[in-house]
Amino acid sequence: MPLTAPSSVGLYDGRFLAATEKVIVASMNYRLGAMGFLALPPAAPGNVGLWDQHLALSWLRGNVAAFGGDPARLTLFGESAGASSVSFHLLSPWSRPLFTQAVMQSGSANAPWTLMTPEQARQKAQALGRLMGCADDNNSALVRWHSLGKLHSFISLSLFMFPSPLSPLYCKPPGGGGGTRTCLSFRHQSWRSEA
Repeated sequence: MPLTAPSSVGLYDGRFLAATEKVIVASMNYRLGAMGFLALPPAAPGNVGLWDQHLALSWLRGNVAAFGGDPARLTLFGESAGASSVSFHLLSPWSRPLFTQAVMQSGSANAPWTLMTPEQARQKAQALGRLMGCADDNNSALVRWHSLGKLHSFISLSLFMFPSPLSPLYCKPPGGGGGTRTCLSFRHQSWRSEA
């Protein structure tokens, strides 16, 4: 059962690109399903899969010169759900300074499957909790319970509940209204903890 996005599968093998172009290819894995996108604020602010990607970008920017790369010329590339991630990093004031170019293939931040409202996130997390046997709908109790539960069951059920590699992102529109599209008009995305 995969815990991370499969950047190492043959379809995404960067050897051909690296061999035929003057580029260094680096790929990253990140948490999927509820492991990466469960949102039950404030106990679980959500979208840590994007923070996994952000940390990988930060590391790459700081270390690419050691591999012969230029930190001033980083291109972020993503396909499908990965393209949606690239879109969110383009919108993020925390990630945007880490790369200079972006390629998005077959996905974007405004695709209908990329976002969910706070209520949808809560309902999905509570449904996952019930499938796991946690009868308590309290957000903090659900987060504590899943961290104590059987990891294999949690992963299996979370991938059933969050089938997309990039599950819909939890998006809290500023001011609490306006629907999920409202989030896209703001530079700041809700995947940074609002603590």
